Amino acid sequence: MIAALKTFFRSVGDLWFNLIGYATCNFVVAIGMILVLPGPPLMLALIQVTAESIPYAERPELGLLLQRAREHALSSWKLAAVQLIVTLVIVVAFAFYYTLGTTWSVLLALLTASVGWTWLGVLLYSGALLLRSEGGTVMALRNALVAMLHHPFFTSTLVLLFLPFLVVSILAFPLLLLVTLSFYAILATRATNYVLQKEGLMPAPITEVG
Repeated sequence: MIAALKTFFRSVGDLWFNLIGYATCNFVVAIGMILVLPGPPLMLALIQVTAESIPYAERPELGLLLQRAREHALSSWKLAAVQLIVTLVIVVAFAFYYTLGTTWSVLLALLTASVGWTWLGVLLYSGALLLRSEGGTVMALRNALVAMLHHPFFTSTLVLLFLPFLVVSILAFPLLLLVTLSFYAILATRATNYVLQKEGLMPAPITEVG
């Protein structure tokens, strides 16, 4: 719980102290999402430039964002396609079981909801882990699932903290247009770094600017 709170508020600090850079990148990624086709490459690129900027408290650069988007076009769309399909399956399954109204269907709806919650944790890590994985989309999703299952309370706390912010952003569209995607990229990067350090797969930094 404490580690998750520290991760969340450090992410808020990263966003605030480099707000202009993150807002600029966020705006470009949001436009890409509206246009659909460039959305996934730009989102994955945002996670990468965030990961490159955080250790030095640097401002993410738009030029680097566009360069990274070109590099990750194919892999980002593979990941996005799997994420969309699994999300739709979970939502449809939950709605189907819930509307039946029988005892067994309610139990299945609860089971589906628990799977959905686990999937939210996978979504938090999958993009950042794809950038670190040589095994492609399947390996990244597998590693994201392991991260969720090994650190369920840490991950669930971050999801609980981020979801209200996401809902507010949807209702207040300027937030979504200017900061929400960047904040997600920062949070996903910091959460992934924490998990990798806990698993002994990434050395903890001796010092970190900011």
